[in-house]
Amino acid sequence: MANLTLEDIANISFPRANFGGYRAEDVDAFIDDVQVSYDNVLKESAELKRKLAILAQKVEEYRNEEDSIRNTLLSAQKLADASVREAKHKAEVIVADATEKAERIILGAQKEANSQKGELGRLKEEVAAFRTKLLTVYKEHLQIIQQLPVEEETVKEKEAQAAEPAEEPEASQPEAPQETAGEETAPEIKAQEVVAADPKELEKTKVYEPVGYTETPMPQAAPMTPPDGAQPAEDQLPSRFASLKFGEDYDLKSDVEESPINNMFKKRK
Repeated sequence: MANLTLEDIANISFPRANFGGYRAEDVDAFIDDVQVSYDNVLKESAELKRKLAILAQKVEEYRNEEDSIRNTLLSAQKLADASVREAKHKAEVIVADATEKAERIILGAQKEANSQKGELGRLKEEVAAFRTKLLTVYKEHLQIIQQLPVEEETVKEKEAQAAEPAEEPEASQPEAPQETAGEETAPEIKAQEVVAADPKELEKTKVYEPVGYTETPMPQAAPMTPPDGAQPAEDQLPSRFASLKFGEDYDLKSDVEESPINNMFKKRK
């Protein structure tokens, strides 16, 4: 049976019964009430349908927004995870690079320290060797100076001057012999002054080897060659004091400047 409409309710008609039927006025009043009620129900139903449609639309919008929010949250989570991974990777790279650089610096410093220690040891050995050589040269020179001969004439002159009476100090003496005596006694005085130096004090003196120092050999006296046909004699043997210089033309200052020992300590240019 199809649903009734307001028009069906308004136009309904009932056949008349022969006996015991309903009154027409009551039936018409009831039909009017039913029509009004049904009309209200239809209006409420239409309103509910409209509201339901609106709600359904809102729900759809919320669903779409929910998907968008969910996608946004997922994207943000992925971006955060990627940022964390990238930051960790960069931190690991920076730490590894810094560690490698630190190790290189430490190794370089250790190598440099070892090199400096080796150089220091080498310099100490060179200084010690040079000090020993220099002390040896000094001792040899002291021995040579101690063995310098003293002129007999100078000794006799001094003894004669000491034996003269005290009341004749103004006696005239030849000037030339005095100058000669002064010149001849100069090596003796120098020898005494040098001999007076204590070798132990020389050893306490710190000596530093000049850069590029090369030990110069001591000059050796050339052997004397006898004339042709002459027999070699003992007095013609080479003397160890052949290089000694005395006399009026002897210049001590120029001889010291030409000495190989003095050349060792000249400042390098």
